[in-house]
Amino acid sequence: MARQNGFTLIELIMVIVILGILSAFALPRFFDVSADARAARVNAGLGAARSALAIVNAKARLSNIGMGEVAQELTLQDKKISVKFGYPEQPFSLLIAAGMETDFDGAGADGIVHKNTHDMGTGRCGFRYIPPTTAGEAPRFEPWPGSSLPVTAADCRRS
Repeated sequence: MARQNGFTLIELIMVIVILGILSAFALPRFFDVSADARAARVNAGLGAARSALAIVNAKARLSNIGMGEVAQELTLQDKKISVKFGYPEQPFSLLIAAGMETDFDGAGADGIVHKNTHDMGTGRCGFRYIPPTTAGEAPRFEPWPGSSLPVTAADCRRS
């Protein structure tokens, strides 16, 4: 009886076919990690924005600046922030307070998205800041229409 050394051609072809089938399912998921990264970046920005709201509100209350319906400038770490009812008046003021103005931008009247071509074009990979309209009202964060909070990779996927 002859002894076999190595693999037959059929065995090698079967291994290559199985690897090809597995890669057909794994590669699209691997290449779409950019959507996960964009969602994580926006969620981190949302956390920073929430922290900035608390800081701005505390400073406005302590200094009694911007607590009424007329917007006033509040200085926070050498940055001027427009404050009304104790909170940033518009999204850009919130971006300045959170130190995110270089990486994030307002999209539309009250939206905040990351400054990259995809997110600025779709606006779905972001969140909305709704400032208070009356005294005693708290600001809100809302998802973009058609997306969710926290932002998911599905919200940030390239179509």
